[in-house]
Amino acid sequence: MRGIGVLLLLCAPAMAATKVSKHMILFEPGGGQMVVNETYLCDTTSGGRLPFYLPKAANGKVTVNAKGQDGLSIDAAVKKTSKPDVYAVDLPVKPGETRVDLSYTVPYTEGAAYEGKIVTQDDNTYLIAPNGVTLQGENLNDLGPEPRTQAHIYGLTRSEYKVELTTEAADSDSGPQIEAIMPRIYSQAGPIVALALGALALGLALLYRAAPPTARKETNERGRG
Repeated sequence: MRGIGVLLLLCAPAMAATKVSKHMILFEPGGGQMVVNETYLCDTTSGGRLPFYLPKAANGKVTVNAKGQDGLSIDAAVKKTSKPDVYAVDLPVKPGETRVDLSYTVPYTEGAAYEGKIVTQDDNTYLIAPNGVTLQGENLNDLGPEPRTQAHIYGLTRSEYKVELTTEAADSDSGPQIEAIMPRIYSQAGPIVALALGALALGLALLYRAAPPTARKETNERGRG
């Protein structure tokens, strides 16, 4: 009987990878390190596994938060996969769209090359540089700044990227402000991207981060339309 159980376990199908409708990566360099915040919007109607790339420099340390369309937190286990530097979040079955937020920190020298890769099945991937930070790299589609916050949005055209980030010179008024807002930019990542994509007619309403569940549902339906 034990042998039969092991055989059934080996024959069981692996958890399917979750398809991602939108994937946003926000870079916050400063002080010899860089905070990387990633947001995934995916359909978990059938559950699934969300793989993600975690650079060695992060030392395996990552914060993960998942929320369903109703805004309630979801228990999501993080596991190391057999692929180098690839981890995965196991997502339970949840009707509608699920948002998964990842955050990790890596050492970073201003102007140095930073490499990453996309291991999910993304419909759209965006790299975001906050106001006061210049991002340069290949395979990027410049979508312009978000009008209110001036965060710069880039569409990624390949599954791998290599970028360089530098902090722009600022006057005495804006200099301290950049340092002060760095911890807050991540909390505003949803509104930043929502306004930017709305202005660019990309059909995504990400303002549901701060909106009631019913409002988020209506916004998502309009975006799909």
